[in-house]
Amino acid sequence: MSDSQHRLVLAKYNGVVKPIACHLSGQASPLVALSNYLTLKLGGEAKETIPSHVQESHLIECIQSTLLNLMPHFAERRHVSEIPNKKEHFLQNVVPSLAKGVRLNASCRGTQDFKLCDELLVFYSVDAKLVHGWLSDPDDKEVFDVIGKCTHGSLLRRINEEGIKELVSGSKNPSSLVIHKINIHVILFQQCRFKILCKELNEHQLAILCIKDQFDVICKYSGDLFVLVTDEHILMRFGEALWKRLAMTEEETFYVSMEFVPIKGQQNYPKVCIFFLFYKQR
Repeated sequence: MSDSQHRLVLAKYNGVVKPIACHLSGQASPLVALSNYLTLKLGGEAKETIPSHVQESHLIECIQSTLLNLMPHFAERRHVSEIPNKKEHFLQNVVPSLAKGVRLNASCRGTQDFKLCDELLVFYSVDAKLVHGWLSDPDDKEVFDVIGKCTHGSLLRRINEEGIKELVSGSKNPSSLVIHKINIHVILFQQCRFKILCKELNEHQLAILCIKDQFDVICKYSGDLFVLVTDEHILMRFGEALWKRLAMTEEETFYVSMEFVPIKGQQNYPKVCIFFLFYKQR
């Protein structure tokens, strides 16, 4: 197995400087997301100097070590009791497989419901909060013009062949929605689930957001969700890892530092200032 390298950057979070591993170009792997989640939640302060890159095998070893330490504490939780009996399998096979990517099957019953699999048990075993929610294109105005007329409950009841016809019957151009037929079960996770997801996380709580095969660390701050961004474009432009506000349109997003301080030089900087001014007045 090739041992890829991930860039390391220092980020100050909750007053503590910590090393953050960056996703490889075009990827948002569960391995890196879980590693950063554990670093932000449990990791100590980084040394004054850190290597510029870290081997993938090192991230795997750190997760394996954390799993061994935390496993006894969460053995009584749902499904996690199965892990101690297959400890070597999880350590030697399942954790390394996270580097190759995972596609978890989400359930429509709740934002934390997934079809059980070995990879999911790894997240459970280290008490990582794994959620799904925003799985399709949020900028599709035509779809939202239709979806917006439905409550979450009615939308769930109408996800079937006849229900789809009923759902699009009020659209000015129903034929253009045919391409969304296969993805209609995913659309319900957008507008409705996005709001539900915000409610399910506590203030300042970390979680891992699974969007199909993409995994990212998210955090709730002042009632909004922010996703950890570590791609090369952001690092080159701002020189640091940032939080990006999750919103239904790109115009509503903006960047803040890991300490949730507004970042200058971004297009939506005035909106950021208004957001934080409103938050301080709460």
